[in-house]
Amino acid sequence: MPSEPSAIDHPDPDGVKRILAREVLDGDVRKFKALSNDSPTGGGARDLRLRPAEAFAKFLARMFPQTRQVSRRANVGVQGQVRIGELHWKESPNGEEKRAPIEVWEPTAARKGEMRLAKVHRYGLGEMVQRLIDRQANEKDAAGKISRKREHRILLLLIETNSGRIYPACVMGASLTSPKWPDDVRKFLSTCLDQSGRNAASGWLDLSTGTSYPQIVPSP
Repeated sequence: MPSEPSAIDHPDPDGVKRILAREVLDGDVRKFKALSNDSPTGGGARDLRLRPAEAFAKFLARMFPQTRQVSRRANVGVQGQVRIGELHWKESPNGEEKRAPIEVWEPTAARKGEMRLAKVHRYGLGEMVQRLIDRQANEKDAAGKISRKREHRILLLLIETNSGRIYPACVMGASLTSPKWPDDVRKFLSTCLDQSGRNAASGWLDLSTGTSYPQIVPSP
């Protein structure tokens, strides 16, 4: 999938149904490449966390309707539920389309406030994100990390089409000024980037129900 607004317009002839957005931070890039996480404690080194869990649970149940039961390794005998979808992607713009299951894990007793997009190193996301990082190589901060300026911040999108297929796309904040963006999608992504704080910005847009998190701020 291309990292451009056209990825939102036409990822599939059936049109877009839902979008899950998650900001990409430096530690996430290493997760995509199966290298390391920033901290040796807590969480899977190759998971993306979605907070708060209660804001995402119902949306993710619609986007990932299939489930399977698993045993919690940290709590022997305790069953948990994993939601499953199918991700479609290309390693290069003209490459062959690949597909593989993608999983969302529900909160654990230790981390009740977060859901986790699991095993994100499997889908060629590192290469996709790296192309955007290379574009802003001169915009890193003094510590050599990805710039947190709004125009340089990177969002990973999982785009579900009306056919049920899910595609990844990756965009920078600066692209949201393009007239190619559908207005509702542009407003949603802008609202996501308006989130502040240490945690990665995240959210979802369900075009089938006209709902979103964070709620889209109406134009004045």
